[in-house]
Amino acid sequence: MARVFNGSNQFLFNTSINPDYGPKSFALWFYKDALSADKWVMTQANGVGNYAGLRALSTGYVRSYWRGGDTLYIESSNTYSATSWNHIGGTWGFKRVTGIYLNGVGVTGSLYSNGAETNNLSIGAYYAGTGSNSGWFDGKIAWAAGWNVELDATDFAALAAGISPLLIRPDALYYFAPLGWLDGNNDEDIVGAKTLTAYNSPTWSDDSPAGLIYPSQQIIGVSQGIITPAVQYIPRQIKIQNQRLILK
Repeated sequence: MARVFNGSNQFLFNTSINPDYGPKSFALWFYKDALSADKWVMTQANGVGNYAGLRALSTGYVRSYWRGGDTLYIESSNTYSATSWNHIGGTWGFKRVTGIYLNGVGVTGSLYSNGAETNNLSIGAYYAGTGSNSGWFDGKIAWAAGWNVELDATDFAALAAGISPLLIRPDALYYFAPLGWLDGNNDEDIVGAKTLTAYNSPTWSDDSPAGLIYPSQQIIGVSQGIITPAVQYIPRQIKIQNQRLILK
């Protein structure tokens, strides 16, 4: 399952998720319909022009942005493919952007600009308050998540391999909206129980990235009968070490 956006006037938003400007990380899966215009995938913004966000460009590259007094970004070294699922992630420190990750490949840096807090979280567009919307996404989005720490390359490689955000730094995970997942058509954040508002009724798709790896039923609290054949469990031994998932 995934949310589908029309590229012109649809997105999801909540105005009270993690009103903070660092540190943080975002990650999600996206399927862009075409290499057309630059589109926002996920942002946190406010009404005075400050934001942290992830953007898919028409060139196939992706960027993580921070805007305080200046608009700063870090661009990926690799490109995504339209009409297929890709994984994107970004990191931010205190008033700075520090990394972009596309399909597990990262570029890091540290670009600072002074700015105020960002508390409007949106998926599928840039939203900074009533009437301040742009960069509408065209395609599908799933497994949108946020952490209040800067994840590292190992974390993003695991996420891009299909491991659920629930298994990556769960101590710091403040937001996770599967946007379909095992719960059907549901926009609720399953970590903080905050529901996203759907603007102009984005639709739903049965499509999702292949090979996603979910926690066990004991962790997520669902019966085995709900799990579909497409869902995979972690196929190797794992252990938790210093709050991090280690595959063996």
